Amino acid sequence: MKANLILNIYEQLDRTFKGRIEGIIDNIKYGQDLTGFIDENEKYLCATSSDGNLYIGYFITDSFIRFYSFEKKGNTRIIQYKLKKLQNK
Repeated sequence: MKANLILNIYEQLDRTFKGRIEGIIDNIKYGQDLTGFIDENEKYLCATSSDGNLYIGYFITDSFIRFYSFEKKGNTRIIQYKLKKLQNK
């Protein structure tokens, strides 16, 4: 599987957030709206998508997140993403 994804956080209040993960997976456009939270130690995050997928991750550094997706499809699969934080433009 080849993927190029971006997690955009467009709303955050304390440790809860709303955002969207989008990009290309195996040459197919992908996008999911997410709502989630960051734990009190600001190390782990958990989110759910509009279609019921579960995303769990942790901060490797301030700039990198390892993110796992547990998909609710006929054949459940677990996908691991490594996301890089980009500076605001």
